[in-house]
Amino acid sequence: MENGVKRKLEEGPSEFEQKVRRTVFLDEIAPQVTVAIMQSALSQFGKVTSMKLVNHPLDPLVPQGCALIEFANEEQAMRVAATTRKNLLMVGGMPRPVRARMASKYMFDSAEVERSNLHHHHQKQQQKKKQEKEEDEKEKAKQEEERSSKWKLSVLTLGDAKRDKAEKLKQVRARQAAEIKMLLEKHEEQRAELHKRQESHWEDEFKKLDAINKAGKQHGVDELRAFFGMGPQQK
Repeated sequence: MENGVKRKLEEGPSEFEQKVRRTVFLDEIAPQVTVAIMQSALSQFGKVTSMKLVNHPLDPLVPQGCALIEFANEEQAMRVAATTRKNLLMVGGMPRPVRARMASKYMFDSAEVERSNLHHHHQKQQQKKKQEKEEDEKEKAKQEEERSSKWKLSVLTLGDAKRDKAEKLKQVRARQAAEIKMLLEKHEEQRAELHKRQESHWEDEFKKLDAINKAGKQHGVDELRAFFGMGPQQK
């Protein structure tokens, strides 16, 4: 409900509603009063933009003594209505004063009201399309800005807290890389040393085995082979 009222306030009055606000309804007009006389009498209150005498509904040729007077703005129309409430308004020297009050939309022709409603509806549709288009453009601009911000580089000046933090982070990463490199080199040295020791150990063992075989002591050779799980030597 509040959103509907808010939208209506933002849209403002239609062209027909503005016309109604600028219009004054006069009655008790003498039959001898013409449009020219009415315009001359009311021009003292402001600029009259249109005037329509309301005739009898059954006989259009018989004046009903009423008129719809449209002024240039609402203030002028309200001035006429306020004046007739406090003072007598004589038009064309006629003996009876006229009465004035602010007009309402029900005082206008139904065809004119219908045309105004259609025009106002068309304006609302155009305004709605315009707002939707503006919202779409804003959303696209927002999305484009979000995409571009991901690639935006911030320029860090000397002494900036962000720059100091970035420099410290860079130093920490460099130190970590150096430590990892040193550990890998140490591991490689240890692996090479172990491989060298293993090679030396097996060379010594092979030499011992060759020496025992060359000794010619078959009994001792068999015991040694059994100790190593090699089985007796084939003859």
